[in-house]
Amino acid sequence: MTYVACKLVNVSDVIVKELGKGTFATVVACKNLQTNRTMAVKIIKNITKYREAAFLEIKALRELQKCDKTNAEYGTFGLCGGG
Repeated sequence: MTYVACKLVNVSDVIVKELGKGTFATVVACKNLQTNRTMAVKIIKNITKYREAAFLEIKALRELQKCDKTNAEYGTFGLCGGG
């Protein structure tokens, strides 16, 4: 599988390893080489119904984030384009 960087992943971010695969996405671990911070990035397959499901998931995650102020540093939810 080929991974494409997008605006949510900085140039200084590199994919470390694949964490898992599901029906409509692959989750990878990325590491920022400047900050040494590790994050998970979910890569959605380029299929309309999968993107729609991802938007619903993002909406749900944003609602959960509003309720959980203790983990305010976590969670940047959005979709970006890839090649």
